[in-house]
Amino acid sequence: MRLICLVLGCMAWDAWSANQVVWHPKARTFDLRVKDVPLEVFLGMIKAETGWEVKVEPGLQRVVSGKFRDKPAADAIRLMLGRVRFALLPRVEGGTRLLVYAGNTRRATRAVAAV
Repeated sequence: MRLICLVLGCMAWDAWSANQVVWHPKARTFDLRVKDVPLEVFLGMIKAETGWEVKVEPGLQRVVSGKFRDKPAADAIRLMLGRVRFALLPRVEGGTRLLVYAGNTRRATRAVAAV
């Protein structure tokens, strides 16, 4: 019995440790499960999943963790970034631009690569 509990506990830990970002474009919601991920890696995961243009203020560092389902895009990003500021902007040519910054939007100049 103890062995079964140990195995199930390890499986649950492995499931939590696997970082995952799922974007539902029709509903514009996220399912997220990330643990101790550097900000730029997290933003790269967002870019890879959504296809958004993502820019960050150079030198901005943070480690993000969180787990939730069916959160609207702005709410999901707000929960993950905490006090770090961001802007989600529609683009004239289509798509979305995500800017992440500490001071103002003009400081978000470095393009984030998809991960």
